[in-house]
Amino acid sequence: MYTLHLNSRYASKMTCPFSIRIADADLLLASTLAVAFPDGFPLSEGPTLVVPRRHEPDYFALGEDEKQAVWKLADDVRVHLAEPSAALEREAPPA
Repeated sequence: MYTLHLNSRYASKMTCPFSIRIADADLLLASTLAVAFPDGFPLSEGPTLVVPRRHEPDYFALGEDEKQAVWKLADDVRVHLAEPSAALEREAPPA
């Protein structure tokens, strides 16, 4: 059995799946300190990941402003996903 250690201080930004999504601008919502993007393999509608912009595998190493930004963006995502227009966007077929 293999274990992926995402908390390793030696994790490369180039192999971090979150950093790749941020670099590709595959974002649902964003602020100056945090970003939110749809789950890559959702089992239902709406799962969204909210992460800090700064590459930091340890949540407790984030600054207070970064922690607040992550939680504020989580609230914003919830509001966004509850909007009727957001539901229509999720149901629309790809162009």
